Amino acid sequence: MYDAVSWDFMLGAGYVRGLWTYTAGGVYLNKASTDNPVEWGQENSAVFLNLGIYREVPELSVGGLFKIQVYAGIGRTMFDQQGPAPLSMPSNIAFGGVDPRTSESGNTLTLGANFNF
Repeated sequence: MYDAVSWDFMLGAGYVRGLWTYTAGGVYLNKASTDNPVEWGQENSAVFLNLGIYREVPELSVGGLFKIQVYAGIGRTMFDQQGPAPLSMPSNIAFGGVDPRTSESGNTLTLGANFNF
């Protein structure tokens, strides 16, 4: 058994202006400190960045019983090196959908809608 210590950082912000909401966020997963001689991801780090925009759509709402919100986002995932994911990730494709064993970075585009009844 080997202990491992890792410090991760997260930062996010949101701004609401009328029907619009703007968001930005980032996560940094640091390398881990351990005496384990076997590489399990302790030498890898990752950065996840995301920008989002949301809009309430009252034009399609039905008397407060039915509400719609549409959203879009772009994201970027970057790993320090190709290999096992950082120890803070529960699996190799847990965040961002990028597998660090086969790629060092990737981009995401999200489009969607929320329907509230």
